[in-house]
Amino acid sequence: VWVREGKLARCGMVSLVVFGDSLSDDGVDPRHDLNGFQRYGNGPVWSNYLADKMWAASGCVPFKAIRNLAYSGAMSGWNSFYDFTGNWSGLQWQIDRYLCQYERVPPYTQFVIQTPVNDLIKLTFPGQPPINLFCAFKRV
Repeated sequence: VWVREGKLARCGMVSLVVFGDSLSDDGVDPRHDLNGFQRYGNGPVWSNYLADKMWAASGCVPFKAIRNLAYSGAMSGWNSFYDFTGNWSGLQWQIDRYLCQYERVPPYTQFVIQTPVNDLIKLTFPGQPPINLFCAFKRV
């Protein structure tokens, strides 16, 4: 997990943006954001706990905004472990999707990149994941 160093507002709006694979995927929730494929557990994922700790540490009850763009099966590039047609659901695709929505990153935004483990399982191009991760870190 890589967390970009950012500013946390004392009592202002703080946004947490999560990119990753099934370890971070919070599942499809039609009431909120249609991200991910499914939840692989029966409770909160780690990013929910992180958000609660971040806002509890601020000493106030600010507006919580978690934008979870993680997809189960994501790899470090644009593709998925599941070999869907087209290049979508991977880490680079998630970042592209986020950056297309914003001209500038909103203030007090904290980014978290959970390194997809699917690259280790499906070692198609052994040297590519470190390059993909380096590119991801530079982009956010």
